[in-house]
Amino acid sequence: MNYNIKKLVRFVFLMLSVLASEQSTAQSYILKGTVVDSDSSFTIPNSYVVNSKTFAGTITNGIGYFELSVAQGDTLIFSNVGYQFYYLAIDSNTMKNRGNELLVKLVPRNFLLDEVSIYAITSNNPRTMPQRMPLVPATKDIRTSKIVAPTLANPLDLLYYSFGKRPKQLAAL
Repeated sequence: MNYNIKKLVRFVFLMLSVLASEQSTAQSYILKGTVVDSDSSFTIPNSYVVNSKTFAGTITNGIGYFELSVAQGDTLIFSNVGYQFYYLAIDSNTMKNRGNELLVKLVPRNFLLDEVSIYAITSNNPRTMPQRMPLVPATKDIRTSKIVAPTLANPLDLLYYSFGKRPKQLAAL
């Protein structure tokens, strides 16, 4: 009887682990799609596609195509310069209704482009640059550190100072 209970517990545990792994793999998708302009339906190359949950992302290729691995519950953000952001929540209904191929239409946003003004005023007349002597500091402004002879408090420094060549060279300067 005890052996049958152990066998039943193992079987139930095995089935639960199989079901849990199936659910976790069933929620992951490879999302493919194209980003287009909503007015002209032209593809928009080099658009950003970012998963706001994992911060994984990609950039659309030259014809506006992208591929990205997403999971259920993620939110994708589509953006490009001159267009409004487009947010897409990924759930099971989204994937069933749209399939794995997605067509994203970005709405143009050009209200800030008129506010940038660049002006340049220049003259082609040559200017003479004033030539001055370089500033040299006076000797009273230059300070050097004084070499202090080591004491018996630090015997290693005392031995190095007494028998080493480098301290004698520095003292000669």
